[in-house]
Amino acid sequence: MFYPNVKVPVLQNRVFDSEKLAIDSDFGYLQIEQDPETGIFENSLFEAQKMIYDQNYDNEQSNSGVFEAHLDTVCEILEPYVKGKKVIEVGCGKGHFFRKLSSRGVEILGCDPTYQGDDPRIQKEFFSQELGLEGDVIILRHVLEHIQKPVDFIRSIAASNGNKGIIYIEVPDLNWIIKNQVYFDFFYEHVNYFRPADFKVIFNKIYEQGLFFNGQYQYIVADLSSINIPPYSFEKADDQLKVSFDKLDDISTVLKHTAKPVYIWGGASKGVISSMHLLMRGIKIAALIDINPKKQNRFAALTGIKIISPETFKQQADKAVLLIANPNYEAEIRTELKGMDIEYQRL
Repeated sequence: MFYPNVKVPVLQNRVFDSEKLAIDSDFGYLQIEQDPETGIFENSLFEAQKMIYDQNYDNEQSNSGVFEAHLDTVCEILEPYVKGKKVIEVGCGKGHFFRKLSSRGVEILGCDPTYQGDDPRIQKEFFSQELGLEGDVIILRHVLEHIQKPVDFIRSIAASNGNKGIIYIEVPDLNWIIKNQVYFDFFYEHVNYFRPADFKVIFNKIYEQGLFFNGQYQYIVADLSSINIPPYSFEKADDQLKVSFDKLDDISTVLKHTAKPVYIWGGASKGVISSMHLLMRGIKIAALIDINPKKQNRFAALTGIKIISPETFKQQADKAVLLIANPNYEAEIRTELKGMDIEYQRL
């Protein structure tokens, strides 16, 4: 067991119209343990009924050029598998990646309850066998970490698909989180945390597997008909994994003595969770900065911190401390803020 009994927002990617609504939003607790049947790490305190995804939920990252480049890489990986095939994207979000594949001539259908558009190819519902979605290739991008009993979920997809076809899965890599001690990558929405080795016991036949996005994410392409049924034989590892807050404590000590306002770049998961931990240590956060216009001038879950645009930040925050949670975006951020008197700090 690690990361025991930590209070976090239930939906850290949901934004609110007022500070009060945000502060009063629902919360839950984290306690990460290894599942005794699958070996997958999970939040043992997770309550599925708390997860109510609606139109105020927004995890869209497509406004970033860095992330767009990542999606291009995903398209390149998928190209030999989807060419001339029928594709289903389960959990397609706002439909950005869906449209990206479609623009490349891919025949594609999707489903997601947070979808807000009017594309008839996307059903505004959670995946279920009743939707009747069937394809040659099933895509699960950053979905499986949100699903309790993930192997059962994959098996339900396989059953709906006639126990045939190919599945592409993309999720964060727990090994990267532990190696880099990224305490703010544990949050309520992610009930599961996967290592590459986990997929090697879930599937008998993996066509391709790898790491990308500077090691933060992992992917596999596997045969849907090759799913194994738990319990699996795996190495017990939860007593070897630890998450330290030492770096956060050191940063907090320094920030307590600065007269400059403190901002965090990012109004999504990493920014919201790291701001929560800093608030608990007595550090006031002036605002979160996000390039997603749908998050701007709204408020982050549980903390009630306002989310502002980069333009607003430039107007009000010369001579500030800017905390960067995700190093993948640092070069992009520095370019955006070139010429400003900013003290940068990685979380």
